[in-house]
Amino acid sequence: MSRNNSYKWWNLLFFLGVLVVNTLSVTLPLGGNSTSEISDRYHTLLTPAGYAFSIWSLIYLLLAGFIVYPFRQGTSSRDSVRPISIWFVLSYIFNMGWLFLWQYLYIELSLAVMLLMLITLIVIYRKTRSITSPTPGEQWLVKLPFSLYLGLDLRCHYCQCQCRPGKEPVGRLRVK
Repeated sequence: MSRNNSYKWWNLLFFLGVLVVNTLSVTLPLGGNSTSEISDRYHTLLTPAGYAFSIWSLIYLLLAGFIVYPFRQGTSSRDSVRPISIWFVLSYIFNMGWLFLWQYLYIELSLAVMLLMLITLIVIYRKTRSITSPTPGEQWLVKLPFSLYLGLDLRCHYCQCQCRPGKEPVGRLRVK
């Protein structure tokens, strides 16, 4: 592993880490509660049906493409992944932290960590928007995954803001 491309190995390592922690959160589950069981404890105004969460499969598939992209021959001259990498690693540290905190019912702390994850995704999104003349690979494997990820994370953040033990949901959706 040379010094100038270590970022792609760090991205791979943390991507695999998030997959492991996500898998453990479903199969064990961590803290004795599944994510959906914890979510069901809190009434929110915007909780989608369970099948709607299958979008995560598409997002993780696209993020796997993001991981593979810098390993492909001929992509090193573009260097569009390197400026994102530290933010990607941070977002996945926060993602794993959020899962542990959520599963062990530290709801308020998990919200703070989710906010940090949201900030990293906003930075990544802005950096992907600054890629000039993106190649098809960059369009599909660098820009698209983070557009979807940020969009879904914003929705998740909104829902989690309503999960406060012993409190009524925050805000109301009004349709005119």
